[in-house]
Amino acid sequence: MKKKAITFFVAAIIYTIIHYLIYFFIQTDYSQKEIVYMSIFFGVCMGVFELLVRPLIFKSLNK
Repeated sequence: MKKKAITFFVAAIIYTIIHYLIYFFIQTDYSQKEIVYMSIFFGVCMGVFELLVRPLIFKSLNK
């Protein structure tokens, strides 16, 4: 369980930073606050994906 929690937080942080940097350099019409909220939401969603969905995909491909 500890490994899953670490995986979730690391994936969420990495995806949040990547998403934020992409939106920051694209220079969209979003405010700084909106970009931060969108990046956090994206990072959490991708953390859940890394934790729950990705192992299922690899398990089905290894059969």
